[in-house]
Amino acid sequence: ARFAREAWHQHGMRGRGRPEPPGTLAVLTPQERLVVVLRLYEGVAEEQAAALLGLPAERVRVIGDRAIATLTRTPARPVPAASGRRAAPS
Repeated sequence: ARFAREAWHQHGMRGRGRPEPPGTLAVLTPQERLVVVLRLYEGVAEEQAAALLGLPAERVRVIGDRAIATLTRTPARPVPAASGRRAAPS
């Protein structure tokens, strides 16, 4: 619970001048990232996430749905090759 509140405050209001984190979640707002991490990665129930964030459960659901929609419509970035060599054609 403490982590969620601190993360929200760090990335919500005061984190505006910080660079965006690299990776797939960078396309999300800090609030959307927090909801996605709590709900999908940590497995926190919707009602519990709402209580941790001080938001209504319906709002957490809407934020999560919007974040998932953003992630599914964002094109994937090409993964650079591990080495500078190209694979030989077969």
